[in-house]
Amino acid sequence: MRYSKLSGISSLLTVVVSLASATDLKPVSGAELRQQCLAHATSPQSAKGQACSGYVRGFIEGSAAIQTGRNDPGSDDESFSDRAFRTRLGVRPDPPPAYCLEATVSLSQLISQIIRLLDDQPSLLESNARDVLHRMLQRSHRCRT
Repeated sequence: MRYSKLSGISSLLTVVVSLASATDLKPVSGAELRQQCLAHATSPQSAKGQACSGYVRGFIEGSAAIQTGRNDPGSDDESFSDRAFRTRLGVRPDPPPAYCLEATVSLSQLISQIIRLLDDQPSLLESNARDVLHRMLQRSHRCRT
């Protein structure tokens, strides 16, 4: 009897934790991103300001479609993983980037571009923040071939 009560409680806790985790992974909307980025513009160290900058940085750093600065093989700004891949396997087989961010582009400039885009196209407030960032990059940072 004691085992079944503990098992039941354990199962209930697992369900509750799973539901909380699923809610945490709900996509950020364009409206939420706008609020956070407006907060960053006035108070970068606030919780919402940090959420905006963290989202934008994570998106940029996590996307293979975005090239930041210039990463020549063997240069000082080549990442550890890029250097390891190059020295062990040769040329990295990534597709060419769709978006290029010059080394002079700052995080604050990107955040301003996001706010401007959302102000210009209010229908994007209903979109996922991911789609808003893609649209901003298409608008301002396409790679020139």
